[in-house]
Amino acid sequence: MFVLKILVICLAIIHPLIFMYFYGTRITLSSYWDTLFQPLFIISNASTSYFLFSLKYWRLPSLFLLLLTAFPVYTFPLTHNILAGLFFVGAGAALFNRPTFRNYALLYISVLLLGFISWLWVEIVAIWVLCLYHLNILLLVEGKTRKSWL
Repeated sequence: MFVLKILVICLAIIHPLIFMYFYGTRITLSSYWDTLFQPLFIISNASTSYFLFSLKYWRLPSLFLLLLTAFPVYTFPLTHNILAGLFFVGAGAALFNRPTFRNYALLYISVLLLGFISWLWVEIVAIWVLCLYHLNILLLVEGKTRKSWL
């Protein structure tokens, strides 16, 4: 399960870069829905949602992520954008619930400053902060588990 979680984190980190490499810069990540990479978009969000749902403070953001994937921006723009906003707000709230890693929460909020440049970059960097947070937690838990085996 550890390796699968690492792969999901890596996928979440690289999928925006894949989108931009093949289709250039767009307004938001959701605008890549109408490309040939739609399955990658769905797989990345669904697998991320699956693993987030197993974490106490991440169930609500996980649900919002899954729902925003189910309601594509081109078909349901208002619903999709509300769910996307709820996901990012919920993720920020979940970050603040972990006082040990408050630096990630502060970094996450500071990402909003990129909004003056591009909302696409706000989303991408926010996702990267979330990925680094979960990777950090995952490696700490795995390290403690391995030490207990010795």
